[in-house]
Amino acid sequence: MTFTYTSEDFKYRVSLDTVANRFQAYLTEDNSIYASGITLEEAVFNLKSII
Repeated sequence: MTFTYTSEDFKYRVSLDTVANRFQAYLTEDNSIYASGITLEEAVFNLKSII
């Protein structure tokens, strides 16, 4: 399942990797830029920190 969100700063989508049990947040404009985390919030926070 994948969801797309719009933040004030950027647009991103989030999915759950059920094999690794981790959330992944991808930059919508460039799927090669992504971050993961144990929680949804952690994945988005990690994505914000690299862009």
